[in-house]
Amino acid sequence: GGASARAAPASVGPDSLYVVGRGVMGQSGCLQWRAAYPDATIIGETGSDASHERLRAIGVEPVLRSARDGRACDHVLFCAPPSPFGDDEYGEEVAAAAAGCWAGAGGFVFASSGGVFAEDDGNVVTEGGATASTPRALKMLKAEAAAIGAGGAAARFAGLYSRARGAHSYWYAKGDVAASPSGLINLLHYDDAAGFAKRALEAKATGVLLAADGAPRTRAAIVDAVAGHPAFRDRPRPVFAATDEPPRRGPAGGGRIYDCAASATAVGWAPTYATIEAFFAADAEAPCEVADKK
Repeated sequence: GGASARAAPASVGPDSLYVVGRGVMGQSGCLQWRAAYPDATIIGETGSDASHERLRAIGVEPVLRSARDGRACDHVLFCAPPSPFGDDEYGEEVAAAAAGCWAGAGGFVFASSGGVFAEDDGNVVTEGGATASTPRALKMLKAEAAAIGAGGAAARFAGLYSRARGAHSYWYAKGDVAASPSGLINLLHYDDAAGFAKRALEAKATGVLLAADGAPRTRAAIVDAVAGHPAFRDRPRPVFAATDEPPRRGPAGGGRIYDCAASATAVGWAPTYATIEAFFAADAEAPCEVADKK
């Protein structure tokens, strides 16, 4: 890929991983990588030092973005969110991570979003589906282009969730939601997203990838899946009412159905949680994730 076209920085060691952005996916990615490669160096880059103690506790060397020190790893996972960056700045950050943090021996994966797709009539979408031209989509597509141009992959993830995070959490907090209860939302548990990224890195995947659990659900069905869980059963259910205003996130119309069979086959991956119902049922029996902390 493009990694060989430039003088890549030297790697800090075999199977090393550099993670930009320590959100829920970044932390899960570090934990899964550590389990698979007990002796590998893992560097976790963050915008502030708030999580550094927690990173050290799981065997990750923290570094601040402002103090990026020239060390590079065989593999890079870029999962910092777009929100802190300007429209062009986000893509520039991805390009800078590829140039400065990636030794090029393994994979480079940029965590993108299926929100870039234009489809909203309930039809099936694959990796090559038409993309939207909203400012949000264009910002993400520029970052994707930077990752792919450097010889890496852009993984478009479905709506990510855990017990405490995701669309359901936002709706429960809001109560009244200005969106149709029937729009389809594609889903993927955070741990499964990190697992997909791990397999993509190991496969040295390139180009556009698509990852979802293969079981899209309407907003109403997502609430049904969550409502019986101990964390939600005593809370009032969100009320949906379609309006002329487009929803903050997710489909304004019928949504879409992701077909990510090609990507799943290419990297050799399948989700642990095949449906959101499966996760919440398992979690109600035996809570299976660490406390969701920023």
